[in-house]
Amino acid sequence: MKKIILLKSFLGICLVSGIVSPAFSLDEGIKLNSNDGTTKLIVQNNAAAAVFSADSDGNTVINGTAAVAGSEFSVGGSTFVVKAGKVGIGTTSPATLLDVNGPAQFGSGAAKSTFTATGALTLAGALTLAADPTAALHAATKQYVDACPTGMAYIPGPNPFCIDKYEAWNSNAGTVDNTSACTSCSEAEVNANATTAVAGSEASKTPLANIKWCAAKKACQNAGKHLVTNMEWFTAANYKGSKWNITGEETAEGMGCTTSGGAATATGAKTLCVTQEGVYDMIGNLQEWVDFVATADPTNGLPAGYVTGYDFATGIPTSTGTSSAAYGNDYYFIYTGAGAARPAIRGGEYVAGSNAGVFSFAMNSVPTSYASVGFRCGKRK
Repeated sequence: MKKIILLKSFLGICLVSGIVSPAFSLDEGIKLNSNDGTTKLIVQNNAAAAVFSADSDGNTVINGTAAVAGSEFSVGGSTFVVKAGKVGIGTTSPATLLDVNGPAQFGSGAAKSTFTATGALTLAGALTLAADPTAALHAATKQYVDACPTGMAYIPGPNPFCIDKYEAWNSNAGTVDNTSACTSCSEAEVNANATTAVAGSEASKTPLANIKWCAAKKACQNAGKHLVTNMEWFTAANYKGSKWNITGEETAEGMGCTTSGGAATATGAKTLCVTQEGVYDMIGNLQEWVDFVATADPTNGLPAGYVTGYDFATGIPTSTGTSSAAYGNDYYFIYTGAGAARPAIRGGEYVAGSNAGVFSFAMNSVPTSYASVGFRCGKRK
């Protein structure tokens, strides 16, 4: 049997080839001893180029591709581990394809983006998403694109925005000015309103009702937000991605919105009366002022009645008639201003019954205070 044997001498390492007996046992392996790492084992290719070397201080150089035949690989204990097809950094037991136990950094200096172990994402540049496939964006991105203030929900789409999860309450016990003029709903009237109340969004609070439209808008401004627009309200009222006739589905799906009580309930009390994005009481409870003011009929003469058609681009009914389950049996109350300003009221109140719902649209109220009318605020992204 032909053996290759390494012999150590004062002259270095000599390679002796021949039919000899091993100088050490076969299970002992090859030993290189030195105190400065200069003693090396080198493997060369047919061009005499080193493809592998290892010195006696533990340094290894591989000039080709390294393959691990087993299912595990580790560097420095838990520093870097490959186990059963999963990569772990800072952990010996990776739970997913890539498991980093700690923060991550991409780039450096001003171009640095980081992701902390607590989930905080800091980007050096803009976040770019694929084209908005509305339903997929709702389901897949709302959880990590949500950068709305506390108490607000992120509403995705071509023009994303934040909206209060709950009907507004007087978070600072401030003054609500229902005495100042509010007839034209003008910016001057809103600025002159002396309301100091700050519109808050929080569960288990008494919603702020009996408030003029101008005072409601001022309370939103005091909170650093704005009174939601008609389209913001309607977009946020969407339920489960594509369902709009919410009231008609209450019995089958047990939503239990407040549409047949004697008074409004606390914010968020009806835990199933909530949209996909987590917005509560969009139907029933209190009717809600929105920042949509008309001085003429916005429907061009549509008679009062149950909604039977709707323009989803403007959030306004297009036809009315007899009760229609397709639109939740929701009701349209016609513009009655005769040239005077009339702000829209959405959602229906606690006594509206089946007339309440996301298609309910009222243009017949002067901008004064009503016991069943409240509001909520929004914030643009």
